[in-house]
Amino acid sequence: LQDLQSKLMLISGQSSKSGKNDVEYFVEVLDRAVRLASVFIDLAKAGHDKYLKWKNTFRCQKQGSLRLSSLEVEDKSSDQHEVLQSLEQSVGEMTLSLDGWINTVQQHRSQYYYLNYFTTPQLLLLRRELGKIVSNYRYPVSNQVLSLLGSVDPKCTTEKLKMALSGDSAFCTFKDEDVRFIEEMGFSRHQSLTALRTTAGDMQKAVDLYLDFGTSHASCGFESCTDYGAHQGFSSALEVQSIVNSRATEVSGYLSMDKLGRLLKQLSLHSVQTFCRRFPLDQFKEAEPNLIIVPRNEVLVSVLCLYMTESALPLPTAQEVLVCSSSTSAEEVNLFWRRAIGDPGYRRIFCLVMADNLCYDVSRRSLEEFNALLRSEHLSQQVRFRVVIVCTAEKEDKSYLVDVFDAYRRHAPPRPSALNLQKYLTKKFCQLGDGAASGLSSLSDQCAVSLDHEVRSSVRVVRSHRAGVGKTLFVKMLADRLTTSSKRRLESPFEPHHNEDSMKRHVLIPLHDKQVDVRSVVSRLRSFILLPNQQLSRVVHIDVAPTVSVGLDTFLFNLLVLGQIDDSSGNVWRRLSTDTYVVELTTTKQFQAVQSSSALGGLRPSGGHTQTSTVSFVDCLPTVVCASPTEALASMSRGIIPKVGERNLDHEFHNLDFQRASQYLSRFASGANLDTFVFRVGHVEGDFQSFLRILIENCGVTDPSWAEIQRFTSFLSSQLRDCDRNDFLKPEVVREDLPGFKAFVVKFMIRMSRDFATPSLDVTRSVQRVDANILGQYQLRRRWEHSPHPYMFFNEDRHSVTFIGLKVTRDGRLQDPQTGEILDANLMSERLSQGLYAQGFRLQENYDEWDKGRKIQELCRVMGVDAAFDPDESYELTMDNMKKILAIQMRFRCGIPVVIMGETGCGKTRLIKYMCALQSNLTGARNMILMKVHGGVSQYDILRKVEEAEDLAETNLQNYPEYGIQTVLFFDEANTTDALGLIKEIMCDKRANGRDIRGLGTSLQVIAACNPYRKHTDQMIQRLEKAGLGYRVKADETGDRLGSIPLRELVYRVHALPDSMKALVWDFGQLDPQIEKLYVKQIVSRHVYRHSSLRDSDNLVEVLTDILAAAQAFMRDRDDECSFVSLRDVERAMLVTVWFYNLKGLLGPLLQKKHNQTVEEENGPQALDALTSSVVLGLAICYHARLKNPEEFRSTVSRHFRSPCTLPGGPDQIDSEIRHCQDLFLDELELEPQIARNRALSENVFMMLVCIDLRIPLFLVGKPGSSKSLAKDIVKTAMKGHLSHSELLKSLKQVHMVSFQCSHLSKAEG
Repeated sequence: LQDLQSKLMLISGQSSKSGKNDVEYFVEVLDRAVRLASVFIDLAKAGHDKYLKWKNTFRCQKQGSLRLSSLEVEDKSSDQHEVLQSLEQSVGEMTLSLDGWINTVQQHRSQYYYLNYFTTPQLLLLRRELGKIVSNYRYPVSNQVLSLLGSVDPKCTTEKLKMALSGDSAFCTFKDEDVRFIEEMGFSRHQSLTALRTTAGDMQKAVDLYLDFGTSHASCGFESCTDYGAHQGFSSALEVQSIVNSRATEVSGYLSMDKLGRLLKQLSLHSVQTFCRRFPLDQFKEAEPNLIIVPRNEVLVSVLCLYMTESALPLPTAQEVLVCSSSTSAEEVNLFWRRAIGDPGYRRIFCLVMADNLCYDVSRRSLEEFNALLRSEHLSQQVRFRVVIVCTAEKEDKSYLVDVFDAYRRHAPPRPSALNLQKYLTKKFCQLGDGAASGLSSLSDQCAVSLDHEVRSSVRVVRSHRAGVGKTLFVKMLADRLTTSSKRRLESPFEPHHNEDSMKRHVLIPLHDKQVDVRSVVSRLRSFILLPNQQLSRVVHIDVAPTVSVGLDTFLFNLLVLGQIDDSSGNVWRRLSTDTYVVELTTTKQFQAVQSSSALGGLRPSGGHTQTSTVSFVDCLPTVVCASPTEALASMSRGIIPKVGERNLDHEFHNLDFQRASQYLSRFASGANLDTFVFRVGHVEGDFQSFLRILIENCGVTDPSWAEIQRFTSFLSSQLRDCDRNDFLKPEVVREDLPGFKAFVVKFMIRMSRDFATPSLDVTRSVQRVDANILGQYQLRRRWEHSPHPYMFFNEDRHSVTFIGLKVTRDGRLQDPQTGEILDANLMSERLSQGLYAQGFRLQENYDEWDKGRKIQELCRVMGVDAAFDPDESYELTMDNMKKILAIQMRFRCGIPVVIMGETGCGKTRLIKYMCALQSNLTGARNMILMKVHGGVSQYDILRKVEEAEDLAETNLQNYPEYGIQTVLFFDEANTTDALGLIKEIMCDKRANGRDIRGLGTSLQVIAACNPYRKHTDQMIQRLEKAGLGYRVKADETGDRLGSIPLRELVYRVHALPDSMKALVWDFGQLDPQIEKLYVKQIVSRHVYRHSSLRDSDNLVEVLTDILAAAQAFMRDRDDECSFVSLRDVERAMLVTVWFYNLKGLLGPLLQKKHNQTVEEENGPQALDALTSSVVLGLAICYHARLKNPEEFRSTVSRHFRSPCTLPGGPDQIDSEIRHCQDLFLDELELEPQIARNRALSENVFMMLVCIDLRIPLFLVGKPGSSKSLAKDIVKTAMKGHLSHSELLKSLKQVHMVSFQCSHLSKAEG
């Protein structure tokens, strides 16, 4: 509407007098409507319950009516003034109501101290819910109400609340003020009580009853209340309106502010704290603000120092400490001032923390409130408030409050050591836990704290310096023991359908984002709020990703020390003493560097402060450190009892997979005869120490993590299980015919397990130090194409074995089929080798000679697919691709997450699609969901895709139960989004935002593909920054970085992989030039054979394959952005070639005409035939146009033109053909005479016309004035489909162009 007003103002000068009057009337109505809406929003924000559902309709047309509430009056055509007057009157009345309501709330906050514990949204929620209870005693008390009231009375229950409501005379059915109010309207006291009894205590109905009797009073509305107020001698309409607000609140169903204040006061009597905190008067002063300045990462520690002087007193609460952020509102700070200045007895210390984060407006308004409160309090008493304001040294020069309170600056208290701080917090958390345990003893329910036998603390940090060392398993074991030990649970009698989440013993809260989103955390935790009267001990697991760098300390301080977190909507989560909070952290060197950097916020200390070695708040919490397997083994060798991380795998020692692997490995190491050994389920051998030693020795990793050992063991056990099930390897078979065969199998399985469990990335680099060249952490130490991959699979039919890439010499040596290198000189005995050959095993087979049918047959046999079929005849199934498919399938089978890394366009997506289609088993079921991840993908998008995959997996399982079809969710280019932490949780933890994923690992599998980590050359970076690509922020100022490297300097804009995913990455490899040429030939053949007039051309497929392969090789050898090519470029080149060939009937004569003109002028070579011309123009669109100096390209590809694509003019004829076609397209357009037909315009128009018609993405990059926008406008005008003026343009599609003006503020969502 305001945009319409602006347009009307522009054109009103050209209108008639009546038109100008209409515009003026519209402007005046809109102005009043905007003011009315603004006041209405302010009333709703202020919590005025009368206006929460307020709705008025104003009829503003000339012929109609004006309706205000339930009142309708006729609006004559000439009385526009009445509409404006009514609007103005409504604005005035609502403004008066707003002022009166604000005054009423302020008065009640001053009168009732505990109202200042709650923000306006929280007060509104309490008034609404408590009003329902007052009107209906049986109405259930909501969980959120008890959670809010817990700040006043931590032990508030449903019974205590209802007792307080019923015990206060203010909540009786007949209210004294109601009786007096009706008496003053003309009733006697007896009549007033009779009216209230008749209406069940409803004052409004009692007044209506009075009106029905026909008394002399007119109404109980605004006018009569005004008269009543004037009779009482009120001096202003504002005070009268306060009375109206109070009465309206009584009728609205909301509890009045007065009664809520009295209720809170009554509840506080049962929980008032009698202690008095010692205020160091030698450092600070009472009745004055005390400002201290400390470095950013010492702020929270300094706050703790103020409260730990007397260890017997409890931790500070959220009412004593307010930690500010940029989103802190003025109301929150004002309530802090009210709590501090009005503190009863002045026994507590109040801290305003990081006040320098407040914006200027909030700082100014809060300072005005502070001064106003001091003036009002000094009139009645001598205030002795105790306030400390803690600000950061890094931002003190930019803070308004620091500037104002600089005269009250004090020295910061001495900071104790990290050990003393940790002892203090541990003692406090143990006291909370012991109290909770005693409180639960009567319920026969074990408290989570009692399961921690070491320190019995209600808060623990479980950390490690690397991923995969048992942190999550430690928390899971703690929760499992708690669930097992619980005996009974009490539930609310008011809620028959309780929330299942509230009964969970293990509450999981993952934190993935760079900055902690408190709102989302509170939203998730609210589903776990206990039911009224329910007492339950739980483990609250906060899983912190290493990418979290902003707000973590503050979040944990609010939750664990202050005991409360809330959001801007008033929702609160209070930490219960019966719960145990476990914070999971991986504190790598890189994580610590990020935390330190985020703490400083990119600023440097000022005012003489220097940055010293400090301790973060997390370091002060009770901590347990998980050790690696090597460290655990060393400890046990010294006789030290395992503590935490080591104990986790000890718990898994009796697991079936670990026992099978352990027993086979120990027998293999001792040289025992494995031909007669059969693993017995349930039989446990050995001890944990020897078991751990043999796993470390065989896993193939120098210093493995528990996760790497688990993956090695899982794969080995899976293969050995299949070995035990295989009929061919029964003891009675191998003992006689193939002695030593099972030992060979175990040896070979160990080799395969190492291949699958060993990461391709050098993960030790990120553990040992913060690498200045962070890209070194992502360099592949094992490349797929440079490593041998001999495989042996026990097929699903249980009686056959498949060998892939395995070559064994006659004397039993393992040889690389590609290079001939001896990989194992003693793989098997010569006797066994001869026996296998005698049994028909082809151990020296040339696998590259297998045709596609044989490969598919072997694939289906290993995968358990019944019918061997080719789901995509155009797919080139090489032996290399076959191994990759089998590698993925084996990871699926063993529960190892699949994370592959490879260049874009190297065939990852196509391979996975082929694998899924093959696994569909001729059912035609859709069993793959592809999510193309990019920088704009959010956590919500990923969660929605996971839910879609879950539903699809369930559908496939129900529709095709006999086939066991697995559904695959594929995250392509997963490391391009900053929501990578959520993908890690899905891949590694099998959860989605804390929720277990249905069917993951059985009917649903997940694959993630990552782009490589490479940096542009310095020359490339300079060229890109000069190319007009809008690098608005300087490279040294941008926050989008991979370590110290700006993301825009990377070849792929990728984010850092979590350490858990790094260990899972395996190299997908690159396309071998010969393999790529096979794919090119497949693409060319598909397009040629689809075209009836092309398929008969002799040698055409071979010629086009050579030309396109040469073009790909040339582009890939460039040292600039043109080097990024893939098979998609080949596909596009053939698409364009066929498109031009189909237009030969229209283009041929026009090109011939152009050629004839050139021959006459320059005596050039003869014209190209239609086929060769189409090939040249296809190269022009997909390759030639991208090159700054294309002469060398033309020279290279021209050498591969031969019959039936002859090029008599060589490289120069390629150039002339392209120019002729560009000019031809420009000649077909109707251009204005003043438009210059320059080369840039002709090239831009040519590229746009072709790419738009074929839906090929096109980026035009050029400086201002290079005809980009002009070309767009010309194409928009020309492409009208059959309405175009030329026959050539009529053959093209009709275009509807939608523009979007990009800027540095543009985002993925628009």
